[in-house]
Amino acid sequence: MKKTLLFLFLSMIAVVLTACGSEETRTFEMEESGVKSTLTYTYSGDEVISQKS
Repeated sequence: MKKTLLFLFLSMIAVVLTACGSEETRTFEMEESGVKSTLTYTYSGDEVISQKS
């Protein structure tokens, strides 16, 4: 019984940690004096992985 509970607990922790590590994307757009700028950031948590402009 203890081994089963330990296995379930460790499995849940692995799922939570995997979900926290997913990458997300955020896009910012600005237009000034007829010039349009777009910045796209890909990040995971607080760390920026890539930037596209």
